[in-house]
Amino acid sequence: MNLLFLDVETTGLDHNRHEICSMAFSPLDGPMTYFRVSCNYPLRADDKALEINGFSREGLRDGYLSRSVREALERYHGYTLAGWNIGFDIRFLMNLQQRVFSSGTLPFHYRPLDVASLAWPLLLGGKVKSLGLNSVCDYFGVSNEGAHDAAADVRRTIEVYRHLIGMI
Repeated sequence: MNLLFLDVETTGLDHNRHEICSMAFSPLDGPMTYFRVSCNYPLRADDKALEINGFSREGLRDGYLSRSVREALERYHGYTLAGWNIGFDIRFLMNLQQRVFSSGTLPFHYRPLDVASLAWPLLLGGKVKSLGLNSVCDYFGVSNEGAHDAAADVRRTIEVYRHLIGMI
């Protein structure tokens, strides 16, 4: 199974209203790809989301066009998407797909891997206080530097994934 780790940073939590403002993806043992994505509706951005991810409303249009992002993702046709709370990222990616291309499907295997679900035994065993990425990173001694940056979160998720798989 070929895994493609993905993380998106968004202008808010509602995939129908808010947009992807940056994304990163990387195969398990491959190079990282990072995009700032040009947003069409910067005025819809939630102030709290911008505070968390460090983007400014003024800079939200300064990114790659969505078509460039789609073309980069096409290289990973048939891969399985993986990430921390990957359902959130997929909802935004699907919305981007529908807005920009209005037809077709995402080029990935239909069953994603939510790495957070692999950490359930740590939560049930009382070893972590939550299934948040920061908490699980702390448990494994993985740096939380750059949290809420798409590239840093992909790197952290891959490191945690390797630890979790090593436990199985």
